[in-house]
Amino acid sequence: MTVAAIKKRRRLKRWLIIVLVILLLFLIFLEIRVRPTVSAIAIVQGKRLCTEVINEAVSEVMDELELSYEKLAETTRAENGSVLEITTNMANVNKLKTEVSLRVGEKLEDIKSRRIDVPMGTLMGLNLLYMRGPDIPLHISMSGSTETDFVSEFESGGINQTVHKLSLTITTDMTVLVPPVSENTSVTTTVVIAETIIVGEVPNYALYGGAKNIA
Repeated sequence: MTVAAIKKRRRLKRWLIIVLVILLLFLIFLEIRVRPTVSAIAIVQGKRLCTEVINEAVSEVMDELELSYEKLAETTRAENGSVLEITTNMANVNKLKTEVSLRVGEKLEDIKSRRIDVPMGTLMGLNLLYMRGPDIPLHISMSGSTETDFVSEFESGGINQTVHKLSLTITTDMTVLVPPVSENTSVTTTVVIAETIIVGEVPNYALYGGAKNIA
């Protein structure tokens, strides 16, 4: 092998080392700059999607079970028509809670690989390039467990009127995966499922099965 060939090979090795070092530094830069951004995106998008899933699940289950205020709370009235007592129909409430929790879980499992597009400038975490550059596709997957609570609440509705609201407070602890990042987060959403206006004094209210009452 000639001297010129040896020098050429050395130069190639030197350039190869330089390229590898630059590539390594670039990967370290991506790890430092991109991972926190992807983590933040995972949490924000995960919470947004979970909230949508919860609202859809409640709406679907309420329609399927054909539930209304009258089927969730039974009223006892006096001879003059005033409400004396309201009692929770816990059979319907428990069925509703169970079905909503199951439906939320099913819908989260269905989000296997939802695509979200993020501008490169945003992904790089550079303020000057925020929302600029070509879109980079990311894929989000979700899974989690859901707990549903039934809440009864009385609010003033004006002169001699009380609004009785029935709500579900749904808490989902979930894992959001946006490769290569996996984040754990929690979403709590309260959805009003039924309400009525009561004229006169606030009646007695009977709660069963661990429901919550807010006076």
